[in-house]
Amino acid sequence: MAGLVAEGYRVFIASNGLVRYLAAIVEYYGLDEWVRETFSIEQAESSDKAELVRMIIEKYDVTEGAVVGDRLSDIRAAKANDLLAVGCRFDFAQEQELKEADAVIDNLADLREVLKRSQVKG
Repeated sequence: MAGLVAEGYRVFIASNGLVRYLAAIVEYYGLDEWVRETFSIEQAESSDKAELVRMIIEKYDVTEGAVVGDRLSDIRAAKANDLLAVGCRFDFAQEQELKEADAVIDNLADLREVLKRSQVKG
């Protein structure tokens, strides 16, 4: 993640997790150094992750980007907001769901190349 941030990419977390849980994860892994802001589904008016991503787009005036996730809700949130949908083979990933992504990665180190190929700017 440090490399992406250094290249000018802004990193956000948009999760179905609850606020307190996400704060604990960010603190435990020391992610606050790289993650601009964390958004919980608790902050959205509905339980639709696309709305959560839309909140980030509006707050930070995002004009292009990618949503990286291991579930179909992540992929659909990207597509609903005209962003690149990057599926990742993390713990909960299911190959059938990942088929709907624009690209699939095995780990976050692969993300830089996907963004470069897709010409998503930082």
